[in-house]
Order: sequence, then structure tokens, then C-alpha cells
Amino acid sequence: MIYQMAGARWPMTAHKLESVSYHYIGVSPDALEGAASFLEKRPPEFAMDPAKDMPPEYPWFPEQPFPKNVQE
Repeated sequence: MIYQMAGARWPMTAHKLESVSYHYIGVSPDALEGAASFLEKRPPEFAMDPAKDMPPEYPWFPEQPFPKNVQE
């Protein structure tokens, strides 16, 4: 996200995207499990899969076309 947003026209674009992501993670079952396991002094048992359980806004950036020939 840092690399993609470095060229953004307005810093609030990155801020909004980051805020949505933090909110999604903060209300997730893994956030509750992390806090509970810390307070209970036990290893966490995270249920979410980082490859599948992404925020609804993901993918954040459209895939950019890459020319087959550099001359194009």
C-alpha cells in the first residue's frame, strides 16, 4: 500500500484506505482471539486465513496492464 499510495494525488486517499483496513481487522474474530489469548496468557488460535479473509475493498488497486513488447 505504501508503494501504491506514494504517488497518490491526495494523502487522504491513503488515510481512508488504511482506516477501512484497520477497522476490518479490529472487529475481526482474530482480533478478539488475540486480545483474549494475551489476557489469558496462552498461545492464540487464529481462525482467519490471510489468503481468503480480506476486507471487501480488496484488491485495492486495479491490476496494471503490462505490454508484451517494450516497444508498444
